[in-house]
Amino acid sequence: MPLPPVDASWIGTMSKDKGGFPRDMWNGTARAVAAADLPRLQPVSSPVLQDLTGRLLLTDAASPQGSSAPGGASLIELRLDRLIALGYVEPALALLAILPDTMTSETTGRDGVELRFADNDAAGACDDVNAKILRYQGVWWDRALIACQALAGDSAKAALGQSLLADQKAARDPGFDALIARLGGSRAPIASLNDPDPMKFALLAAAKQKLPQDALANADLASLRFWALNAKLPPEQRLAAAERAALYGAISPDDLASLYGQIPATPAGVAAVLKAKKPPSEPRARALLYQIARDAEDQAQRRIAITALLADAKQRGALPETAPLLAAAVGGVTIDGSTSDFAADAARVLLAAGLPDKSLPWIDAAKSKALALLARWAMGGKSQPGDAQLLTDVLAELAARDPASAPRQADLVNAINGALGAPVLSAATAPAGQKMMAGQSLGETVLTLRLACASGDKLTSDPAALAQAVAALHEAGLDAASRRLAVEAALDAGF
Repeated sequence: MPLPPVDASWIGTMSKDKGGFPRDMWNGTARAVAAADLPRLQPVSSPVLQDLTGRLLLTDAASPQGSSAPGGASLIELRLDRLIALGYVEPALALLAILPDTMTSETTGRDGVELRFADNDAAGACDDVNAKILRYQGVWWDRALIACQALAGDSAKAALGQSLLADQKAARDPGFDALIARLGGSRAPIASLNDPDPMKFALLAAAKQKLPQDALANADLASLRFWALNAKLPPEQRLAAAERAALYGAISPDDLASLYGQIPATPAGVAAVLKAKKPPSEPRARALLYQIARDAEDQAQRRIAITALLADAKQRGALPETAPLLAAAVGGVTIDGSTSDFAADAARVLLAAGLPDKSLPWIDAAKSKALALLARWAMGGKSQPGDAQLLTDVLAELAARDPASAPRQADLVNAINGALGAPVLSAATAPAGQKMMAGQSLGETVLTLRLACASGDKLTSDPAALAQAVAALHEAGLDAASRRLAVEAALDAGF
């Protein structure tokens, strides 16, 4: 009897020894379940959820069981769609590179073009267009060819292509038409851009136009990554896109730090941001404060800059993006016992950056039991005789600091403590149904908790959902992710 064909629809670039999940991560999961849930993965500002999502989408694994729905997208198409939406440009290109010919389609062909544009490889994108347009027909491919002609400076061919589309009564794309006209010599500025994508961003950059506000707000992360990392654009024009891309994990903290460092700092500008009474509201001000926090010889100025950036991060919900940038700056500040508030902020930065061991001296200086508990969560270890008293002290500290938020914070403390197997003070707030995901495959567990833990583009504030996710990750052998999620949830709740 011949062997059934190998189903490679979850072919991937990450093996278990390179950070991926086990090959049997979908064992027992129906393909229909994975296919229904994958499109629901949206950008989220949680680094833990970002990491789990990337590992899930890129792991080289045996596919979920069953067949794709007739006429529906294949699993590889669904995965590439999410990788683009989430800004994983280089990993998606690497995945495309290993696809067997039998798994390619018009959809993967279009994805490849957009990904190469997003990777600032217009030549590679246009090579793809010229190679595939003979095979794939349609308005999208016609516009891609026109874009490549315009980028090559062949305005006559681009204009002819536009004219042919008009003759065919193709639906208009005002943003695309304006970009081609601009590259053809029009002086009309591009004030708005409908349906922004990497190809349009490449045209916009070639036309030397600023990024319109509606494009910044509506673009996918692959497009924002292109804009943020495009060294041909002025650094200040890239800041807003870079901050948004960094918040959702599409560029690294190091990328954002590098861009912040390229913003010119005048004595007047430095003095203004140091004297400001409110947290910075503009990307340029944040860039100058970052430079002060990183480089200033005056310790007082460093403290002012770190405090202002952290206050802004809390206000914008950008602590996960900001903490890795500030961790090195905190390391350059001396613990002198002068302000417990600054010590607590420094500890929060280091905890959020995944450096709990370095946070301990600052936690001691701040005399914060709540932050001490987070460090215990982060570093693990066996229960100790004083854990129950520590929990009592934590709840008292939270109540004294912020009475309005304390009840919700207490629920979260008890729920996560219970999920980690530590003492709880109230059975009513211990996590119910920790085995909610029992019986699911690892892949299905990660996909389920990834969706359950996101509230819009933020980490959920629901203690029960968070505790269930912490417990499920721990039970699945993902203890490091479990503890990072616990710390992230507590910091997000205002600890």
